[in-house]
Parts: sequence; structure tokens; C-alpha cells
Amino acid sequence: MNYSPEFLEAIRKILNETRQDRMCRPFLAKRPQAEILPFLGSPTPAYFFLGVNPAGYDLSGAPTQAEDYIEYAKGYFDAPNSDKGSFAGYLPYTANHTGNYSAFGEAACVTHLVPILTARSSEVTAPLARACWPRARRLVETLKPNLILVHGSLAWKFLTGQEEETTILRDVPDAQRQSVPEIYEKLEADKLPFQTRFEGLGDDYKPWVVALPHLGGTGGGKDVRKKAEQAVQTARRRLSGGPVTTASGNRIRVRRPD
Repeated sequence: MNYSPEFLEAIRKILNETRQDRMCRPFLAKRPQAEILPFLGSPTPAYFFLGVNPAGYDLSGAPTQAEDYIEYAKGYFDAPNSDKGSFAGYLPYTANHTGNYSAFGEAACVTHLVPILTARSSEVTAPLARACWPRARRLVETLKPNLILVHGSLAWKFLTGQEEETTILRDVPDAQRQSVPEIYEKLEADKLPFQTRFEGLGDDYKPWVVALPHLGGTGGGKDVRKKAEQAVQTARRRLSGGPVTTASGNRIRVRRPD
């Protein structure tokens, strides 16, 4: 498949420049075998999941050339032996909780502020996220996803400028400038999605954004999960007013598991 030069260049920058970044070099020196993962899933996503970094995944041998890596990322969710446990929490947002990871891979892209695989996300610091963000922003710019699901408080605080001098997201409601648990405690589901712009990107790009709890099994109880699902459904309705489908034409329905 042919990909745009801009998309290929965005992947090349993540693969090559991350290891040369002055903030990343000492971090990687302690983890010499760490994989660099620009994204996993679809290069034309209906859903764009953005977290802190890929943590706890059991994989190795990811390609280091852009074209090869894109094909690897596209097929990741099809491979029967791929570690998919970390993504179980995503399914209620993209499929019928059937374990159909192939459908997820057609509809969604999973990416991170810091593309370095670690054992725990707590290893990543805000300065490291700040250093890696320009490359992640380049990927956002080339894909221009219309629905971005930000998971975890660290990623949310970084993007909304709660611990930074500058704000990455430009149009954040005041009620959303707090941690994700506080947002879910104080706001109703229909107040969670909002439309925004990115600093450094054109004003004509205004995706819908929803904050999600941590998706590794520590993101709150049943009520929080239900509210998150309702918020994503609300965002989808506001975005398009219709169902989301995969590249093969399968409808991606959003509902809670039984």
C-alpha cells in the first residue's frame, strides 16, 4: 500500500529521532532492548487512543524501517500470538466485547506521547513526555483523527497544561482542567466530550476529545466505566450522527458487555 510522504516521515522521525533525543538517550541507555512503537492498529483510524507510553506489552522485534513498521502495526491485532491483554479495556469502545481484535485493528490506532516500551507507565516523566511530544504531534497532524480518546491522568494533565507552562490542547473547558478521576466524579457523561484545537496545528483541525480512565484495569469501577462508554457514544453522535464502520464495512457498535 502507498502511504503519504508526510505519514512515512512522521513514522521515520519517531523511529529514528527518539533514540537521538537528548532527553530520551539516558532513559533508553538503562533499557537498551526497549522497543520503539510509533503506533499499533489502523493508519486510518476512526478511534485514536492516546496514552502516556506502551507499558507491559510482551513483544519484541518490531521493525525499524517506516514502511515495514506500518505493515507490522496494521497486522498487530490479527496475529494470534500477539499479547493483547493490555488492550482488553479498549473493546467496549470499539466492538461488541467478542474478543474480535481484528475489528479493533481496522477501526482504531493506539499511540502514545512517549513511544518507548517499558514495564510500567510510572517510569515515564513529564519532561520525557514534553521531549517526545513534537514527534507525536507530527503523527496526529498526518492522521488528523476526528475522535481522540486520551487515557490516564498523566497524559491528560500533560495535554491540558495542568503541569506544564504551555497547554497542548487550546480549547479546554475549565471544568476539565483537573485529574481524570475528578472529572468523572464531578461531570456527567454528556459533558465529558469537547471539541478542541492543538497548539501548533491549523485552526481548521478541531477533533473531539474524551478523557478516559486508565485502561490497565485500575481505571475505576463499573459506574466509571459506564460513564466513559456513554461519553464516547456521545462524542460519536456529535461527530458524525451515524455508526462507525471498519475498512471492510463491518459496523463497530458501542455497548457495554453483559
